[in-house]
Amino acid sequence: MDLVNTSSTMGANALQMRQSHQERVREIIHALLSRAEEECRQLLLAGNAVAAEEAGVKVLRLREEFHGKSSPALVPCYIHLARTKQFMERYGEAEDMLSLAHFIVLQHQDDVTIAVKAELHQSYGLLYAADDKLDAAVKQLTCATYYLSCLYGPRNVLTTFSYFDLGNVFASRSSMESAMSSYDTVKEIWYQHLTQVLEEVVHQRAMMEKLKKYDDDANLFKNGYESARAFGEDNLADVSKMLYGIFSIQKERYRVDHPSTVKAEFILGLFLLWVQQEAEAQLHLSEARVVSQHFYGPRHPVVQEIEQWCVAFNIDYESSTSVAPDNEATSPPE
Repeated sequence: MDLVNTSSTMGANALQMRQSHQERVREIIHALLSRAEEECRQLLLAGNAVAAEEAGVKVLRLREEFHGKSSPALVPCYIHLARTKQFMERYGEAEDMLSLAHFIVLQHQDDVTIAVKAELHQSYGLLYAADDKLDAAVKQLTCATYYLSCLYGPRNVLTTFSYFDLGNVFASRSSMESAMSSYDTVKEIWYQHLTQVLEEVVHQRAMMEKLKKYDDDANLFKNGYESARAFGEDNLADVSKMLYGIFSIQKERYRVDHPSTVKAEFILGLFLLWVQQEAEAQLHLSEARVVSQHFYGPRHPVVQEIEQWCVAFNIDYESSTSVAPDNEATSPPE
């Protein structure tokens, strides 16, 4: 009887070890494939579309072998290949890739995450916008906005990327009121976010000032910015382009001394404070203050708020008072 029990125990242990080993192998393969997908994405970001396409096809084949040819795990691969082909202006082939991804999503509605659905519709929308199919682009980007709103909330900063894309398509269709409304939505969401996170930065820096009395190594300028670091470099770069873009577009459409343009430059300045680009922030906050004074008056609450943020971050808002000409392009630093 003891021999039987021992044999059963050994068999169960062997099965457990086998299953554990297989699970570790799956985790390793999944990690390697995820890393390969990230390298494909970096190749495309670097502008090497040919290498990105070749690598993307290899990752797709490995995913097919590991997961099966109709697995939801293939959807990101098809989306990457679609973006690569769009970059090379092979729009028909890009749409074919997205169609294959969409077919898998329709087959596995319950297994595909909301984030993937949002990414698929966003990819469709940006492709159609590039191919001048603007009505279709609006439809797809509206779907992407819906899914992002479900995932993060309609007033979340991550949803603003889709609002911005919609605004750009509206502008391409010459629907400027809709475009400006979309841009203003982006601005308002980012204003709420930036004032909140910057208040936390100010609070933490005040705490560090007190701590510095007892610890000479306390660094005031490295603490309090965890929210920016957590947001991620890629996202921050996209936000920078978005906010610079909105400021430039609204400056061209209205003029420098217009409330919408002032608000755009003010929010851009707050963002630059958040990412610790104080010199650039000083330029935009100072200009926003000067224009606000001309438009509202020197003691208006808008002017006072700009001054308060400058004081909170030790920025001399009176040292840079020149306002850029209306026709001067404004773009993010390289």
